[in-house]
Amino acid sequence: MNELVKTELFSLLSESSQENTNEEMQSAKVILYSFEIQKYIQGIERKHQALRVLQEISTPALRSG
Repeated sequence: MNELVKTELFSLLSESSQENTNEEMQSAKVILYSFEIQKYIQGIERKHQALRVLQEISTPALRSG
């Protein structure tokens, strides 16, 4: 995620002024959570890819036994 966007969203959430409506706060939270979910999914995809590489490496070794 763009760090500037992240910083702006966190500052919006941390402000206690009445300027921020409930709808704006909810929108900011949804955006932050969606980025966190995206980061989590990317981590899972990297682990899955690494597992596939390990399986490809180990499969020929198992066959040649």
